Amino acid sequence: MSEKLTYKSATEELEQIAHQIENKEPDIDELGKMVKRAKDLILFCKKRLKATEEDIDSALGELED
Repeated sequence: MSEKLTYKSATEELEQIAHQIENKEPDIDELGKMVKRAKDLILFCKKRLKATEEDIDSALGELED
């Protein structure tokens, strides 16, 4: 992927992978690549969610001071 990965593009790619697996029945080599890519995308999304949660908590904490 040449463009910078975003949360939105990662979730869209995950949806595409799920759709392909459900409808195409990929061969074992292709399936392995899809599962590895899906794992990488899920980890990216989890990190983005955690970072956003920390940013929100920090911003709200500043309001309480």
